[in-house]
Amino acid sequence: MDEDIIMNEGVNEIVEPLEAPVPEAPVRPDTSGYVAEAFKIVEDAEKKIGSRLPGSEGERKFHHYMADKLKAIGVKPVTEEFAVFPRASIGGLPYAGWSGVVLSVLIYFALANEALWIGMGIAGFCALFWLIFSVFFYHRWLDRFFPMKISQNT
Repeated sequence: MDEDIIMNEGVNEIVEPLEAPVPEAPVRPDTSGYVAEAFKIVEDAEKKIGSRLPGSEGERKFHHYMADKLKAIGVKPVTEEFAVFPRASIGGLPYAGWSGVVLSVLIYFALANEALWIGMGIAGFCALFWLIFSVFFYHRWLDRFFPMKISQNT
């Protein structure tokens, strides 16, 4: 017997299976134009404004730039301000880098001075300790050692 035909028990007639209507897939609008426009906005901002670290002048410029872009397409921009400590955690990596440079230069002087060698060892240990804990085990209590700035989301 054909698999598509079902026999009803106790009835001598062949019943065709009911075909359920197949729902149409939703039509997805073509968004490639929006993607290209968004990418163009980011590239344009990169060229005009440059870096945008939290709380920096570049971030403020980007905030106004994005607000103008949103207004141009009819969206009312909303500003969200919040406190940041841009040099805490990973933002403090330049400090660790400079401490490594200074300690490396001081090695030449420390070869003849044992006290300087010990001081450099302590300073290096403190820098390493701070780097590990500020980047990998960041907690808000480290923020008190760095200046606070106001950051903005648009």
